[in-house]
Amino acid sequence: MFSQSLLLTDDDLQRIEDAALRILAEAGMRFESERLLDYLEAGGARIDPARYRAFLSEEMVDRTFEALKPPTEEHDVSRLVSREMGEEFSLDFGYEAFFLYDWPQKDRRRADESDIIELIKLGDVIPEVGTVGLPVLNSRTDQRMEALEAVALLLRYTGKHRGAGIRTPAQVPYMIEIDQLLGHTATNPHFVQTGRCMISPLSFGADACGIFEALIDNGYDKSFWVATMPIAGGTSPVTAAGTVAVLVAEIIGGWVLAKCINPEAVVEASIISGAMDMRRVSASFAAPEALLQDIAVAEFFRRRYGMKVGYEPGYIDAKVPGLQAAYEKTYKQMALGLCLGPALTVGGLEGCATFSPTQAMLEIDLNQGLWRFFQGIDCSDERLATDEIIAACNADLKSFMQTDHTLDNYREALWDPEFLLRGPWTDGATEWTQANSLLDAADEKWRELLKHYTPPEVDEDQLREVEAVIDRARAELCG
Repeated sequence: MFSQSLLLTDDDLQRIEDAALRILAEAGMRFESERLLDYLEAGGARIDPARYRAFLSEEMVDRTFEALKPPTEEHDVSRLVSREMGEEFSLDFGYEAFFLYDWPQKDRRRADESDIIELIKLGDVIPEVGTVGLPVLNSRTDQRMEALEAVALLLRYTGKHRGAGIRTPAQVPYMIEIDQLLGHTATNPHFVQTGRCMISPLSFGADACGIFEALIDNGYDKSFWVATMPIAGGTSPVTAAGTVAVLVAEIIGGWVLAKCINPEAVVEASIISGAMDMRRVSASFAAPEALLQDIAVAEFFRRRYGMKVGYEPGYIDAKVPGLQAAYEKTYKQMALGLCLGPALTVGGLEGCATFSPTQAMLEIDLNQGLWRFFQGIDCSDERLATDEIIAACNADLKSFMQTDHTLDNYREALWDPEFLLRGPWTDGATEWTQANSLLDAADEKWRELLKHYTPPEVDEDQLREVEAVIDRARAELCG
């Protein structure tokens, strides 16, 4: 049987930890909030108030990890493929992208509310989609209202809804009020997101700090998450190891803050690193360096502290649907899946700045194949089919297509892609035409799916209460 190799040696883990601890102690982290600095100072940090920096000692970090409770079992690194996929194939739908890729126009464009409603409906009607967020941002709405207005649309048009990204501290109380109207609390938030992204290197900006403060003020201090997105050669060292040290230090620093706020808080983190393309002066998220960085950080926290951190395979470099997008998404999802455990996403282009429903159709097809691969092989008696093999040989059968076992099991046993071209050669013109019309077929597929959309059952009274909160927020936040 194949065995899965680890990326880091025990010595590597120690060196990364030593580097991260030294960074936190000697460079510190910037928190643009006097209040959060007070929490850190009470926890033992040395504070430079003029620079908004907190210097975190090794003792503080040790106390933080002593208080952590690993939420899940260690990933099985003895197997080539993982069995963590679950029984049902399920995907998330929504990236909060800035642009929508319009396949018929062969161009990206800004989206409006009608586009967003259409995409929410699409996510709802796709059987393989388990959760629907905001696929693309509304270019015609005030960003102070974006996340709140998205809630009303999600409630109206899908039963699979999840939270949309809170942008500013001022949005937090209204989002909490909406959550509470829907029966959610601080221990089980739904639309309320209890975290924020770092600004590399080692900085928690004013908005991020303000969101933490607003959560604390409203009793939402039971869980916190932090995300980090350094770019090697840009906002972190050009070497993969140096970027890993920054990633690890930023996550540890965020978790130390969370535990200083509430020692009982559950903490999480997610990572999306990239690498600077020096020739084009742009970030690459599908480069091998970026994958190595993400894998190293996730492996570090699993092996060193028994903690899982999230990773995102949807960030790729391709700007349009097609061969590069499929290549990068497959490469990234396979690499992360084999090393860490599977994570499947659909629709994101250009570092998730653009969303494409056309590409999403292809990737649903692709991801079904990856999902089957990551499930591994079932060696039960039914799957081994020993009796069928013996019976077929004794009957001198030349093909198992003649057996009842094949008829009973082929749908579940075999991946049947909808868009990939299989079968015998026809002629050059036909093969060329089919290969080049693949994306046209994918674009046609999502438009056809929309014809079968059925609105979810909606509690109109509850929705009116939510909309009243949104109207009040609009008046108070935007005048």
